[in-house]
Amino acid sequence: MNVVVITEPRYWRQAQPGGLVAELARRGCRVRVVDPGDEAIEVTRCEWAESADVCIARGRSQGVLSLLAAAEAVGAIALNSSRSTAAVRDKVGMAASLAAAGISTPSTYVGSATALAALIPASRYPLIAKPILGDNSRGLRLIEDPRNLFDSSTDREEALLAQPYVSGPADDLKLYGIGDQVWAVRKRSPFATKRKGARREVTAQQVPLTPPLEELALSCRHIFGLELFGVDCLETEAGPLVIEVNEFPNYTAVPEADERLADYVVAKTAKALAR
Repeated sequence: MNVVVITEPRYWRQAQPGGLVAELARRGCRVRVVDPGDEAIEVTRCEWAESADVCIARGRSQGVLSLLAAAEAVGAIALNSSRSTAAVRDKVGMAASLAAAGISTPSTYVGSATALAALIPASRYPLIAKPILGDNSRGLRLIEDPRNLFDSSTDREEALLAQPYVSGPADDLKLYGIGDQVWAVRKRSPFATKRKGARREVTAQQVPLTPPLEELALSCRHIFGLELFGVDCLETEAGPLVIEVNEFPNYTAVPEADERLADYVVAKTAKALAR
């Protein structure tokens, strides 16, 4: 099986896609890793994609998304598709899609720092502010009051996404999915350490998956058409609140994640090629 993995160098410091690449190579697959920032590719010929049985992407840069779309254009199987990846990359559209589908998610605002400060009443603070196209917790900020919207790194007219900070357990609930298989993991919230007196260690532990949580994860999967996915939740008295949906996460604390990912990729590709 010929596999192309499109990714950015920063992800090689993480568990994925390196774990999947190593496991596919161990099984005898021919794996080519493409970094859109490191090599030039003639996309109008797309020989690199035409020879691939499957293309797997981890990354949200425009280069990664564009190469994934180019591979799909010549008929390569894509996990996840460029359309699904783009749908969860845009945090504003993602929040609107979740709400439209009846999934519990925080109130979400978008606008410049100036506009947000004028719109959102002080009673709704603290806020979580993040880039519209952010990922891997990059650019997340805890905003205690309107004055903090304007820190030294903020362009007052740049659009931001903001959500009221929801107080809850120090651990976030992560739902990880590979196709229709789902696992639940509790992991220290990136904002727990920002609160005074909070413990700073980051832990992750698999926990029992309940039928309602499995249903929630699969609902999020189908809303965005994802195959490799994660759902970030916060547990509240009213039930889980979906903070974010992501494509191809690290699968932290999921047992035998590399092997399970490789099983899915091989089976999915073989089924598609047999048609």
